[in-house]
Amino acid sequence: MNNLKEYLQNNQKNPSKELRLGSATVYVKEELLPTIDLNKILDFVTKTLPSQFLENIEMVYIGNFPFLKVKEVDAIFENGAIYISNKVENEHELISDLIHEIAHSFEEIRPEELYSDGLIEEEFLAKRERLFMTLKTRGYQVDRTDFLNIEYDRKFDNFLYNEVGYEQLGGMTNGLFISPYAATSLREYFANAFEEFFVNDMNTVKKNSPTVFQKIINYLEF
Repeated sequence: MNNLKEYLQNNQKNPSKELRLGSATVYVKEELLPTIDLNKILDFVTKTLPSQFLENIEMVYIGNFPFLKVKEVDAIFENGAIYISNKVENEHELISDLIHEIAHSFEEIRPEELYSDGLIEEEFLAKRERLFMTLKTRGYQVDRTDFLNIEYDRKFDNFLYNEVGYEQLGGMTNGLFISPYAATSLREYFANAFEEFFVNDMNTVKKNSPTVFQKIINYLEF
C-alpha cells in the first residue's frame, strides 16, 4: 500500500487543484461521475465531523483500484489512507463510504477509549446471540462459536450474504442491527452506527445501538 500511495501522489490527475478533507490531501486518479460534486462532499464531511475524527487520515485516493474489486468493496482504510472507487453511483453513496472509513480510521487510534470497557462488545454479542437463535429457529445450520467471534471472518460473511441473503437478513435484523453488514464484526458494527449517526438518522443509532450512540455523543461533548 505504501508504494501505491507514492505512485498515486506522483501521478494525480489534477496536480494544480488541491482538494482537502480536513488536513488530508485528496487525490483523484480517475474521475467520478459528472453528477457528483466532490468539493461539496468534502466540504460537507469536514463541516459535519469534528476534526478529532479526521486526525488519523493522511490521504484520500479516488480511482479504479483493482484491490477494491478483489475485496468486493467500494472503499477501504489502510495505513492512514482512504481508498474509494470512482464508480460510486451518487453523492450520498460517496458520503456514506467516506464517513464509514473515517470511523475505521478513528477506532484504529482510539481502541482503548472505545472498546476497553467491553460495553460495545457486550451490546454486539447480545445482538449476535439473538440472530443466532433466529437463524437456528428458521432451520439454518449454525454454530454458536461463529457468533461469538467479534472479528471479521469472510466465511461467516459469505454465509450471511450468500446462504441467508442480506435481503432476508435485513428482515431478521430490523431493529437489531443498523444494516445486515453491521452483524459481520464488532468493527463493522461500530462503523455502521457511526455512518448512520452522521449521514442519516442519529435517532436510529440511539434506538438500535445505544452504547455506540453514547460513545459518539461523549466525543462530541469534549
